[in-house]
Amino acid sequence: SLESMTALGFRAPAVVVGLKPERIGMRVPRREKFTVADVGFNVGLSSPVEVLDVAIQSQLTPKWNLGQWIKYYETPFAKRDKVLNVISLEVSHTPLRQMVRPPKFVDGLDWGKKLWPKELKKTSLKNFNPTKPRSSYPKVQLYCLMSVAGAFTDFHIDFGGSSVWYHVLRGRKIFYFVPPTSANLTAYEHWCNSPVQNSQFFGHHVSEICRVELLQGQTMLIPAGWIHAVYTPQDSLVFGGNFLHSLSISMQFRIHALEAATGIDERFRFPYFEEIQWYEARRIAELAKAHGARKAVREMNSFEADGVKALTQALQDRMKRGVALVPDSRPAIEPEVLLESLVSLTKDIDLRVKCSNRQSWKATGGASSPQDSRSADGNRRAPIIRMR
Repeated sequence: SLESMTALGFRAPAVVVGLKPERIGMRVPRREKFTVADVGFNVGLSSPVEVLDVAIQSQLTPKWNLGQWIKYYETPFAKRDKVLNVISLEVSHTPLRQMVRPPKFVDGLDWGKKLWPKELKKTSLKNFNPTKPRSSYPKVQLYCLMSVAGAFTDFHIDFGGSSVWYHVLRGRKIFYFVPPTSANLTAYEHWCNSPVQNSQFFGHHVSEICRVELLQGQTMLIPAGWIHAVYTPQDSLVFGGNFLHSLSISMQFRIHALEAATGIDERFRFPYFEEIQWYEARRIAELAKAHGARKAVREMNSFEADGVKALTQALQDRMKRGVALVPDSRPAIEPEVLLESLVSLTKDIDLRVKCSNRQSWKATGGASSPQDSRSADGNRRAPIIRMR
């Protein structure tokens, strides 16, 4: 549930097993009645699709259309001359958006769903042009991934430190996870910047890797910042999506900065990452105004409170450097006013932290929250969670 995800901070990957999609508020097509041919029918056979050559981990040129991809996918394994992969086909502008819906608790967290102006999204979907895929909203909420047996995606972190929901409709997937500790993220940055990256296995640079097998019909939730590789042992069809949220703001900024440090092209970064932060700032400020700053802080758990501080610091820094990307919104976003409100909130948060004794904090009009067991870099030392 959204409540349990919020309380735990969504710090460890979770696998949902033994539950039908509707039990978690998710909608997907019936497996026995949906194939890659149905993807083509709903998206359009002439639609361009980015195809990854697994051997060299780069895109094929010239681009294929979806009809060419389906013909390849339906070719018997023994007759395929290459192992190819499609992992970036976003389909929220197609009829598939009526057939697929993420788990309910994802909608409850997703900034794109909660914060982005609905009129911008509606206009973008109505006027979507596949030859000019840049939308007027973060169009990353619904992907269709089609992988053949033997496909492998090397170690990576999802753009902008976004979290992921991932449902295997057909086939099977094997994930190799590395937790986002400070040491592991530093090792990952060095590996990405290494001139011999393509000949080095990232796993040799870390002390622990967790293997998770995701079976047909199962759903996985991947938190912010987790480094992972994915192997496909049999032809697979997957639906999933990316989202930013309020429980991992610090990690999301950490990964955004890491992308800059490793030279990730803007095309492959989370769209409107900077702009959506201001919508979150407005949400927090409006919450404090409606309920009072002290009550707003009292009702935050430590993950949300840490996020407010990280967001405040990041937006202050961008304003000072003159690089803040403030969205043109109605009602207008006033950066200085929002930051004044956030700074005030961070002072109340600091006061709550200082008042570590519950009674001491209550005496000042607040209430402490349970302390979280986390590592020095703010990440829970948690195993993979299996939700039934």
